[in-house]
Amino acid sequence: AALLSITQVVEKTSIVKHKEICVHSIPGHNCITYSNGEKGIIFYDKDLVNNESRVRFHLKNYWDHLGIKQFEYIALDSAKVYEKEEVIFQPPFLQIGNARFTMVDSIGSISIGKIESDFYLFNEYSKSIFINAEQMEILKSRTVICGDNVGYKKREFIKSKLGSERFYDLEEGALIIHNKSVFHFSDFY
Repeated sequence: AALLSITQVVEKTSIVKHKEICVHSIPGHNCITYSNGEKGIIFYDKDLVNNESRVRFHLKNYWDHLGIKQFEYIALDSAKVYEKEEVIFQPPFLQIGNARFTMVDSIGSISIGKIESDFYLFNEYSKSIFINAEQMEILKSRTVICGDNVGYKKREFIKSKLGSERFYDLEEGALIIHNKSVFHFSDFY
């Protein structure tokens, strides 16, 4: 009984101290979750704003695995600035701890290179994006993440220009961002 109690205390302590950034693909959409103990923040696109049940359906097992009990939902294409603890969201830029993301869409494409980011997340509006040579050079030294919402041809084009070391396709599974390194969810857990 004492061993069981000690195991439960250790598990509870590891959940409370656990912090994680994960980039997910919900069919046709991308979202980023940040967990800090039992609390989580979900950044997702506006088409999912009124469909939290769809978000929960796709992410429930992940949240249960981490022990997340309380959620905050933030739209990626919101015009509002969000600042709380180690999270700063000033569209199209998101910083969580020391990891900086730029959300790239047809309007925000001009943001490539304006502020140095570690990760560029191409979202559903990226289908029509035009990446000029200067922007492509910037992307070659960064990590690019795309989901099925970008379209196969666009993903393959970007991958061919960047190489597979800097390109991650969410169709291959969720990604964990840890100390600015990228891991496939299945490799991490």
